[in-house]
Amino acid sequence: NTKSLVAGVGLKKQQEPELVNGILERIQAISDEARRALLDPELERSELLKALESLIDENHAHLVTLGVSHPALEKIREVTAERGLHAKLTGAGGGGCAVVLLPDAIDDKSLNELIQALEKEGFEAYTTSVGGGGLGILSPYVERSNEDKVVAEEDFVAKPAVELAQWAADRGRWLYT
Repeated sequence: NTKSLVAGVGLKKQQEPELVNGILERIQAISDEARRALLDPELERSELLKALESLIDENHAHLVTLGVSHPALEKIREVTAERGLHAKLTGAGGGGCAVVLLPDAIDDKSLNELIQALEKEGFEAYTTSVGGGGLGILSPYVERSNEDKVVAEEDFVAKPAVELAQWAADRGRWLYT
């Protein structure tokens, strides 16, 4: 449970304050770098995903050192790593939940195989997509004409909700606030 995991980290911090404080500082640096990468309008999508994969792996390793992982979470990482994917625990840890970063181009067959492999190990998979925190702004770093802006607004209003994610991706780089 969360209370015992937090207590375990607190005890570890009392016993090894330099180690734990260093890990917490590195975890904060990872969060800061992820935020910077996500907000960088000049970072290519492929480079962004590579950076996030690396940050996910590094963050999870620190959480393991803090003692908040669980064999179930490590099994999820094993199953996903076999497919070249990157996962980390989320929440307080302890085996409750993990997130897996899926590539943009993952096909339905590969996704279904991943879900089946996780279910075979006794896990339940939930698929979701991540949007922006509030307002999405089309990047000013991509050349656009005023005519294109008018068409974009008309297209947006006319698109069915199920087509908006692809429409947004086709428009170019977005910044989120």
